[in-house]
Amino acid sequence: MHLFRILADAALVLSVLFLPWWATLVLVLVSFFLFESYGYELVAAGVAMDLLYGVPQVRFAGITLVATLSSLLLLALLVSMRRRMRV
Repeated sequence: MHLFRILADAALVLSVLFLPWWATLVLVLVSFFLFESYGYELVAAGVAMDLLYGVPQVRFAGITLVATLSSLLLLALLVSMRRRMRV
């Protein structure tokens, strides 16, 4: 199981570097429900995306950390969803 987690983390790093944001989002969503406590990687991916590609935008009131804040909100949503699921 540890090998699959390492491979998922490597795939996440590659997706942050080379794939569009929505592909990274799909990978994070699938991995979050496959692995226990995948929230750290989710937030780390958001921080990495902001560090690599983040620029202040007018539509977000000049906030540079859009991906980080989005990943924190997504983490809160996914954790509450996971608690309500029976699986």
